[in-house]
Amino acid sequence: MNIKLNIPYGKYFRDRRIMDIFLPDKANGCAILFIHGGGWRSGKKESWHSVAGYFAERGFACACMEYRLSGQAAYPAQVEDIRLGMSYFRRNAGFYGFAPERIAVAGSSAGGHLAALLSSLAPESLLGVSPELEYTDTRPNAAVLYCPVTTLCRLNGIEIIPEAVKLFMNNKSEQEAPAVYREASPLEHVTVNNPPTLFLHGDKDETVPLLHSEEMAGRLKRAGVYAELHVLPDAPHGFGYGTASKIQKKALEYMERFLKKHLCRQYPT
Repeated sequence: MNIKLNIPYGKYFRDRRIMDIFLPDKANGCAILFIHGGGWRSGKKESWHSVAGYFAERGFACACMEYRLSGQAAYPAQVEDIRLGMSYFRRNAGFYGFAPERIAVAGSSAGGHLAALLSSLAPESLLGVSPELEYTDTRPNAAVLYCPVTTLCRLNGIEIIPEAVKLFMNNKSEQEAPAVYREASPLEHVTVNNPPTLFLHGDKDETVPLLHSEEMAGRLKRAGVYAELHVLPDAPHGFGYGTASKIQKKALEYMERFLKKHLCRQYPT
């Protein structure tokens, strides 16, 4: 395995627009872009290193990316960064040894929100477009969402992590900026063109209700898109960063099987 650290994916904001890339010794032609969580205000790319290493050992080219946090820049800066990161990774598919049409995105919590939003934005969408974004085909070919935030709006009257959401949304509440809250919510962007999506959610998640995964999985299915939801017993919020525990191993089993079926049809058995 060859690991390349702190690779810049943009010309500006190079303190955060960086990624770590894990290249397998024997590539299977597929790739995964990992997006960390942390309530949009914290977190780091290293959180996904063990999982990226796990999949690199199985032939995947993996990238763990960082993005501007909400304390540095408010929405839609983070969407600009993830689109730019995906654009860089896909444009350099040949260099990194995978097919550009075989790239998945994976994210947890706020990273799951960004991954879900990335999965829902068509190439012609203007959301998250920055002057640097020359290659706008940033929608992945599959998505894996761990305990994702799928809407910033109240869902069944429940408001999630209000302080973090308000900071992310430039200190505006849903009442003050309802249209922007809807724009930033993956649930509002679901179409038939979303990629196949796997949801992994713990039944002991006290931060993001299971309803977030259930609602988006349901909308995807109604749109005719493949969606798979697994509720992991006794799993708390943010359980996905690792490969050692029983819960993490089960999640990896679901993820590996999903990618084999929907991303890498030539996946080695």
